[in-house]
Amino acid sequence: KSAIIVDIDKDWKTSVLFDLNSKDVMPIASLSKLMTALVVLELKETYHSTDQILITQNAIIQEGYSKYGNLIAGEKITVENLLNKMLIESSNDSAYALAEYIGEKPFVDLMNIYAKKLNLNSTSFVNSTGLDTASETSNISTVYDLANLAQIILQKYPQIFEITKKQSYEFLKPDGSLHHFIAQSTNELLSEYPQVVGGKTGQTELANGCLLEVVEKPDGAGYFINVILGANDRFAEMRKIIDAEIK
Repeated sequence: KSAIIVDIDKDWKTSVLFDLNSKDVMPIASLSKLMTALVVLELKETYHSTDQILITQNAIIQEGYSKYGNLIAGEKITVENLLNKMLIESSNDSAYALAEYIGEKPFVDLMNIYAKKLNLNSTSFVNSTGLDTASETSNISTVYDLANLAQIILQKYPQIFEITKKQSYEFLKPDGSLHHFIAQSTNELLSEYPQVVGGKTGQTELANGCLLEVVEKPDGAGYFINVILGANDRFAEMRKIIDAEIK
């Protein structure tokens, strides 16, 4: 339903190469977790990578089931591990646990404050996960805003995309022992395109398929930011875009 391709040169100048309904406001599902991660990293005085967060019942009842290993109420998990689980496995319980650390509502309020601060004027959040709500409301944005968010992350917090590029991850307990092993990212294009330097998947009933991929240019002098919303087959559509970019 909506897509954009943004060319970023080595001097961070941008140009739009493809525009399909780029200003249409739509549900964005788990692409929301990019903003969740950004807020966590912005609050560096509150969230330290080794801080241990108590996992509550409210966190583990979030929709979604991990085929590799779920969180358990009462355990403590580090911020670093929750960020990795959230971004690699698109874990809703991890996103909620990170937000709940300061209070889910205050955290979501901050997501909206940062959206305004970053001039993402068509973007708003109702939760930290991207899940549809019982009232059929959801986090919303445009591919235009999301491409801008991706550029901000590339420039200011590249570690977010460094996490999303991981194809697997050892999820550890605070004592260093193995909690579980995430064998595969939700982003299946990582194994197909080494040019992908980061991205995020999303899918809900309201949003349909969503996908954001940042691709390094063949000459290494910049990036393409590709965003798709409302797709029936997000990976097939994104393959068409990336194949054209890397020829």
